[in-house]
Amino acid sequence: EFKREMILLGHISSEDQVYQLECKYCGNILPYFPGKGKTIECNRCNYEQIIWN
Repeated sequence: EFKREMILLGHISSEDQVYQLECKYCGNILPYFPGKGKTIECNRCNYEQIIWN
């Protein structure tokens, strides 16, 4: 599992530090984190959204 591997590698100290980016329109988990101010298209509802955080 990804979270466990990240802890073992020392990149994070707990699973609480892993976040999933959700589509603000349909709630689908987006496939990756684009850079701040970049757009990403949801692979379920096809809406584009800009990531600000």
